[in-house]
Amino acid sequence: MKKLLLAGGAGFIGSHLVDRLLKRNDLDMLVVVDSLWTGRAQNVDHIRDQRLVLVRSEVEHFKSDFQFDEIFHLASPASPRSDFNPMVTVECFQSRMWCSK
Repeated sequence: MKKLLLAGGAGFIGSHLVDRLLKRNDLDMLVVVDSLWTGRAQNVDHIRDQRLVLVRSEVEHFKSDFQFDEIFHLASPASPRSDFNPMVTVECFQSRMWCSK
């Protein structure tokens, strides 16, 4: 059984991916990390699946003791602020999330 991490899972595209991933038979846990800055909790509120864990956090601040088998990185603001630096998000994510097999 697999543990998956989806960063940005409460956005438009991410929430549709959540629906799709939860149809997998090999899935033990799906951790969705989203700051809800441009994503919306309502996009995943309809899901009643005990394998789904929604964590409200900036991706660069997210920490986990789990070893993820697959990681999907969709975290990106739809309308970035003027001070938004995507490399900070990418570098932090890479340094913390290279725990997948």
